[in-house]
Amino acid sequence: MIPTISIENFNEILDSLLIAPWEAILYGILASAYILIGLYKSCLIVTFAFTSYWGFKNLLKILSLSEGTSDGIIILYVLSGLAILGLIILNYLSKQLRKV
Repeated sequence: MIPTISIENFNEILDSLLIAPWEAILYGILASAYILIGLYKSCLIVTFAFTSYWGFKNLLKILSLSEGTSDGIIILYVLSGLAILGLIILNYLSKQLRKV
């Protein structure tokens, strides 16, 4: 079933798409530190993690305000994000171990 969004909830959805300032500052500090150190792949991992988190936060708010949704969408989003992040980290660590 396709979720529907009512007009009454539209303003709440737009408000939920904002990123909290402390989250943006934390992301900026972490990404900048990794770039300055020269760990570009780690910066990409941090970027993916924060983007997935912000996407999940916004998706959760939108789905909680819409009607006819199931928890399966949320579970699928979380599991796929964790799987991709895990594969990225495993690939990164395996390349670091090969250098040693």
